[in-house]
Amino acid sequence: GGGGASGSLSGDELGQCKAVLREIKKKDIADPFLTPVDWKALGIPDYPTVVKRPMDLGTVSSQLEGGHYSSVRQLAADVDLVWKNAMTYNIDGSWIYQSASKLKAFADAKFSPLLSTSGGGGAEGEVTELTFE
Repeated sequence: GGGGASGSLSGDELGQCKAVLREIKKKDIADPFLTPVDWKALGIPDYPTVVKRPMDLGTVSSQLEGGHYSSVRQLAADVDLVWKNAMTYNIDGSWIYQSASKLKAFADAKFSPLLSTSGGGGAEGEVTELTFE
């Protein structure tokens, strides 16, 4: 145990979140999303100008372990950002865009029951639009 701030996820929610992340990361198509985009190595210098807030599953995992998230919604938003970034930078139809799109659907389905139990409204099956300015 070891308490921790009241602002972090409960043990039960934390366990469920870790399980969901593990499932997402196990998918073959999740490989490119496990580590931060190395735009220098990839030769895409415009990446940081297009993607304002880079996010990857490895970063999400370490932040989850570190007690960074105070709600399932926060965690789900960062996971969603991983896909949104890929779909923003890569053209529709590219393999990376398609992978991100498939993983987004998978992650949304996995987080959906967790989000509905942790409150925060939104009609059933309705995706709350998350915008990062």
